[in-house]
Amino acid sequence: YKEGVNCGGFGATNNLDEINVTNLDNLNDFERANQLAFAVLRIFHYIFISPESWDNSSSGLTEAKLKELTEGDIYNAIQLLDLSATEEENEDQKDETGRLTNALNRHRIKSGGPRHIQQIASILGHLRALDLIPKNVSHFTKLRSPEFLAKEKINEDGLNTKTTIIEMGAGRGMLGLVCASAAAYSWGNTMVSENQQKPELAHKELDIEPALNIDPPKVELVLVERAGTRAKAETKIRTAIKVAISDAKNESSNHFCSVTRDRYIKNQRHRECLALDRVAVTRIKCDLAHVDMYAALPFLVSSAGSLSKSDHSENDAAQKQKRKTMVVAKHLCGAGTDLALKSLRDLASAGAIDGCVMATCCHGLCSWKEYVGRDHLRSLFCGKVGGLSSFGENDFNMLRRWTSASVLDGDAKQPNRQKSADLKNGNDPSDGNEEHNNDSVEITGRGPTIFEVAEELGLKCGGRGIGRACQRLIDHGRCHYMEKQLFKRNNQKEFKVTLSHYVDASVTPQNALIAASRIK
Repeated sequence: YKEGVNCGGFGATNNLDEINVTNLDNLNDFERANQLAFAVLRIFHYIFISPESWDNSSSGLTEAKLKELTEGDIYNAIQLLDLSATEEENEDQKDETGRLTNALNRHRIKSGGPRHIQQIASILGHLRALDLIPKNVSHFTKLRSPEFLAKEKINEDGLNTKTTIIEMGAGRGMLGLVCASAAAYSWGNTMVSENQQKPELAHKELDIEPALNIDPPKVELVLVERAGTRAKAETKIRTAIKVAISDAKNESSNHFCSVTRDRYIKNQRHRECLALDRVAVTRIKCDLAHVDMYAALPFLVSSAGSLSKSDHSENDAAQKQKRKTMVVAKHLCGAGTDLALKSLRDLASAGAIDGCVMATCCHGLCSWKEYVGRDHLRSLFCGKVGGLSSFGENDFNMLRRWTSASVLDGDAKQPNRQKSADLKNGNDPSDGNEEHNNDSVEITGRGPTIFEVAEELGLKCGGRGIGRACQRLIDHGRCHYMEKQLFKRNNQKEFKVTLSHYVDASVTPQNALIAASRIK
């Protein structure tokens, strides 16, 4: 605990000189709001729709063209990368329930419902896509060939990899629990698969002893949350360990040493796709504003080492192969995302973080004081694209209030349950557990609402379209901070940072995902 160690965001908090303050004082709230609305659309178009349309001789889009942008144009400018399907693949075609869902039900893990499971599954899929944890290895799949193992770069060093997953703002820790236990399952099955390629085990009968003797390192799960909670991940892990010990005793009492491949698979089927008993969990009870992650997790720093890129050696490479550390978060509200990013700066500067996947949420609860993208957002709004003479806290506060419009109906000013239907011409399969609509309270405050602004300017995208554009610009500022500050070492760009929709808006309107991984 270090009081306020992660507070303050990044960048100057104010830049308004006396001339700019005087100019702003001569504008009423509607005039300033109109300026900001057009600036938001210009910047969004420049970043996400058509960057090549801006050059040194171009003044950019006209206001008439900006008015023609629709809500669908803004939504579809961000790529949809829903990777949940592969986590739910099930060999039994008659079983309509997905593999991950079956595993969660079997372990009696309270996941929050089908929509939350899909979000967790997609985040897990993104971790695999970034090579932060092994590709999905199902006990249903055929044993992998040596050629496949070579292609996947699975070797002795890789099999001994220590994996650490840190969940920020963890709550009960269900996201971290699923990701860690899935990683443990994949590592274990990968090791068994490689063991089964040995010539002496290639016959029909499979000796179970070599497989049982393989002891993959446990996946370390670190949960960071300021308060205690019920139905925690730790409880599920303790239960799984007890079951595993009981199963081991039963197997020992049966005195069997050789079984067929089908028997072995059947014995492992209780795991489904999660190995909770191979997860070691640590919970850090501390507010993200005050947690010193460098001091709390010194073993990550010692494993990563502090060698610079120019001093990179084979020994350093071997060290990095033996540990992979990733950070995950799901719906980390408002300024919580900025505080979490700030808390990682010392670990990142030491090279101890290999990847980061965060689903953002509740942009209406962001804070200019804690926001890490202040300088970048100011440079966009005050540059050639934005065209404003200044950008400061009052402007940011107006933007963050506008973000709430993405989950509101423009007529009723109430949370909209059919937001995705307007975009996809389908029905919203909401199960009544819409998360984080609490940011809708931010719709009131100083200045006009975005619905009033959109109506006055005649914007086809409406208030919800601009609200979603504001969300993505705030997230873009975070991406820039991660790429240019947090994960930049020795003036070298080491990480690629992307922004995507990780599930459809019908699953959750707060569907943006920031993903960062090392450049290979």
